[in-house]
Amino acid sequence: MLASSKSGYKRILSTICYTSALGGTFYLSYKYNNATFKSSFDSSSFASVFAKTIPSFIAQCEQQSGVIDAYLGDLAGDSIDDHFHLRSSIAEVKKSISANKMLDIFKAMYRTGGEISKDFLQEMFYTAGIEDDRIANHLFELMDRNGDGKLQPSEIMAVLTMFQGGSATQRFKFLFRCLDLDGGGTVDKSEFRATLTAILEAQYHLAGLSDVFDHDEVFSNVFPNEYHTVAKFKSNRIVRDIFLIADTNRDGELSLKEFLHWCRTGSKEVRLLENALLSAVDGM
Repeated sequence: MLASSKSGYKRILSTICYTSALGGTFYLSYKYNNATFKSSFDSSSFASVFAKTIPSFIAQCEQQSGVIDAYLGDLAGDSIDDHFHLRSSIAEVKKSISANKMLDIFKAMYRTGGEISKDFLQEMFYTAGIEDDRIANHLFELMDRNGDGKLQPSEIMAVLTMFQGGSATQRFKFLFRCLDLDGGGTVDKSEFRATLTAILEAQYHLAGLSDVFDHDEVFSNVFPNEYHTVAKFKSNRIVRDIFLIADTNRDGELSLKEFLHWCRTGSKEVRLLENALLSAVDGM
C-alpha cells in the first residue's frame, strides 16, 4: 500500500529493478475506489517511466488522498516469476517420469467418463508417481483460463507435452500420440488446432511471449489476456501448412507417416512447432 510519495516510489522502484531482468514489456496496474487503471511500457522507455509514469501516479494518489494498491505484474494476474516454482518442479520430476506413461494413464481414466477436474489431474499425477499436489494444482490453475473448474482434453495434452523430453522427432511422435486420443491412427485439423493453441498459450504464460522468427518488439503491448488470440493465430498458421503439404489426398486427416514427412521438410512452420514443443522447463 502507498502511504507517501517517498515510500511509494521506493516500493515501485525496487519492484521494477527486480522484474527488469525478465525483459520485454512491464505492466503497471493500480486501483482507486474500486476502479482499475492499467498502463504498460517497454524496456526502451524505462527512463521515461521514472520521469513521468511513476511520479505522476504517486502524485495522483496523494492529491486524491486515496489508498492505492499498486503492483507490477501482468494484466492477467500472473507473471513468469509467479510460475518459477512450477517450472523448476516440472524440470525436476520429468527426470524420473515417463510422459508416455502419463498419457496412457490419462487415456485409461478419460475413457471412464466424467469431467477433467482438479481432482482428476491430481489422481492422474499421483498414479504416474508425482506426489507433490502443488504441481497438479498450479498446472490446473494455469490451464483453466476461463475458471470453470474443468479442463478440455486439448489442455491436458498441452500439460503432458511439458513432461516430454528427447529429440525433436521424439517430441513430434509424442504430440501425435496426444492428438490421436481414440487410437484411430489419424488426426484432423480441429484436434491439431485446439491442442497446439493450448500448448502455445501455456508456453507464453510460463516463459513469455516470443517467437524464433520475430523480434520481441513485435509483441509490445500484447497483454497476457491476449495470449490466447496470439496462440490461435500461430496454431492456425502451423496447422494450415501441415495439412497443405502433408495431406496429399485432401481427406482432412493425417497419419503419423504423413505428419513426420512434413516434419522433415524443415520449413519455417516446422521450426515454429519444434520451438513450441520445447517445454518452458527445458532450460531450467
